[in-house]
Amino acid sequence: MNSGFGGRIHLHSSAYRKAHSCETTLITLVEDWRLARDQGKVVSILSTDMSKAFDSLHPPLLLSKLRAYGFRENTVQLLNSYFTYRKYRIKIGRHFSSSRLVNRGCPQGPAFGPLLWNVFQNDLHYGLNTKLLMYADDHQIYHIWDDQGAVTSQLKESANFASNWYVSNLVAGNIKKYQAMDIGFSQSNGNIHVNGEEIKTTDDLQLLDVTLDSDLSFSDLSCRKASQRIGVLRGF
Repeated sequence: MNSGFGGRIHLHSSAYRKAHSCETTLITLVEDWRLARDQGKVVSILSTDMSKAFDSLHPPLLLSKLRAYGFRENTVQLLNSYFTYRKYRIKIGRHFSSSRLVNRGCPQGPAFGPLLWNVFQNDLHYGLNTKLLMYADDHQIYHIWDDQGAVTSQLKESANFASNWYVSNLVAGNIKKYQAMDIGFSQSNGNIHVNGEEIKTTDDLQLLDVTLDSDLSFSDLSCRKASQRIGVLRGF
């Protein structure tokens, strides 16, 4: 399945892939935004969040997507058997709970699970006219242009599309944790709204354990691997 689908994975889907990582995601974003500023353009960014994304994957929908991608029916049925009659139970000390069937979720633990998640979310980028970087269930949607009003308008459209995609794919967008940031704006265009909810635009963005500020100065950078990442990011 990996060999059959690998070439179709969105270019900027960075998690669980060889030669891709948290660091490559951050470098790609920062370099793209800095290049835009060097060219006198502005950037409007939305960082989205999903609630219990991996636990929400709907197997029948994933199987339908595989058919749409052209996978043979015997492959689809093999994967269907992988999802069928999956059970879980809880162990506390020497005691076990009764078993229960699992009808939702991406199996976590096996190496196969992350690939399934990348396949499941891959079609999100087809309907977006803005740029999209995906690291697992962290999605960064942004638009670059010469005009503040144009980038804000385009981002609003893409933000609503992404949130509607979450709904139609049976995963929950956690709008309360959405973040927005503008780079290079001479004045604020105000907050954006997603499905009626206001998303506050701030001067910094918490992304993959790193604080990115709107000046891209990294004046307040914190990260679990700060000692490695600061050296990489500040070298550009």
